[in-house]
Amino acid sequence: MLLVINSASHTEAIASGTVTPPNQPRVFSIDGINELSIVNVGHQVLIKGTFHNSANYSQPFIDLYLVESENGTVTAIGIVGGKIDVGQTLKFHVSWLPEQAGKYTIRQFDLSSLDDPSILATPSQTSIQVI
Repeated sequence: MLLVINSASHTEAIASGTVTPPNQPRVFSIDGINELSIVNVGHQVLIKGTFHNSANYSQPFIDLYLVESENGTVTAIGIVGGKIDVGQTLKFHVSWLPEQAGKYTIRQFDLSSLDDPSILATPSQTSIQVI
């Protein structure tokens, strides 16, 4: 399953006054209200993450999410891209529809681009159980 999300409709600026350290991606119900630790097969969920630009210049970015099964197979990819201003913090969400039970690792990467990527923030990850 491949998810490509356009940043224009799925990013939201949030207040920033201090540098936001990289955080783990988190899984929520599809309405975005309830954080989940267990997900049911066939139930669509949201993967949420944030990215803060601590550089002293605006820059393009790609926020990449990989969902991996226990055996290391990538089962879903979520991509959000755009431009982030100096000091701006954005929060993102991509949807995921788990198709099989098991333990999954969700990895978040903040990159400069897909063509010639450099890492903009420390990669982060979380785990989720699908039943």
